[in-house]
Amino acid sequence: MEDKKPFLTIDKQIQRLKDREMVFQDEDDARTFLLVHNYYSVVNGYKGMFLDPDRCNETVEVYRPGTDFYHLEMFYLFDRTLRRQTLHQLLDVEESMRTATIYAFCEKHRDKYAYLDPSCYCSSKDYRSKKDYSRNLIRLLSTLQGVSENRQHKKNIGHYLRKYGHVPLWVMSKCLTFGVMSNFYELQQPDVKQKATEYLSETVGHEMKPSQLRSAYKVLSSFRNICAHEERLYCARTGKNDENSFREMLDFTAMVSTDIDMRGYAQRLSRSIELLSSPLLPDYVSEEVANAMNVDLDYLRKFM
Repeated sequence: MEDKKPFLTIDKQIQRLKDREMVFQDEDDARTFLLVHNYYSVVNGYKGMFLDPDRCNETVEVYRPGTDFYHLEMFYLFDRTLRRQTLHQLLDVEESMRTATIYAFCEKHRDKYAYLDPSCYCSSKDYRSKKDYSRNLIRLLSTLQGVSENRQHKKNIGHYLRKYGHVPLWVMSKCLTFGVMSNFYELQQPDVKQKATEYLSETVGHEMKPSQLRSAYKVLSSFRNICAHEERLYCARTGKNDENSFREMLDFTAMVSTDIDMRGYAQRLSRSIELLSSPLLPDYVSEEVANAMNVDLDYLRKFM
């Protein structure tokens, strides 16, 4: 059977791009860049911005006139910077959301194994999606059981098991992903959700409702995964109907961040986005990125 995606050397990768009318001012630089960053990640991930819609079809790709490989480099590095700036911010809010939620649970449920007791979680009538209730509760309890038995082989968990014979939830919580914490929060009893929301509101200085914190968990955990897995961020969409763009992520991040932290994040984003207006890039890039992110410099200023 013919290999439709054969291995290509770096030189053949560059020739393929030339055949598609991409310009190279510095082939040595392009060769090094592709060797470091991977053709699939750079070209397949970011070429869409630079393809000529009037000359492309299902089998033919042609780049817009004047497209230089350097444009692709700049755009790839812009989105990588965007991911790293965003991941840094999301790691901070993940910690504060986790702490408030775990504290609220442990404050009410004092038994050392309460987190493994189904009765310490909400009933199906208080759960948003009744058809998913049993499956999600079982999944959560299985995850917590695995961490409590140190199936992940974490030194701190092993230390508590050896010394105390059990692992408190506030210790093992560091082993829970943002996605697991999102499920954990959604399965809390209403009064625990309310308390967690109050504690987080006090921490960040913003009033919020339990329903808003639930949405923040859902949206931010998804975007955190996008950043951590090095996926495209500027045009990312999450949610069942792709309703959450970078703008929704930004708004929820602001809700669960202090004003000072959010101001710094917005300032860093602004500097990155301003680089897209460089004369070294085609004029259409900054406009198309702003449309994809649903965010422009004017929108960022409200956080600064």
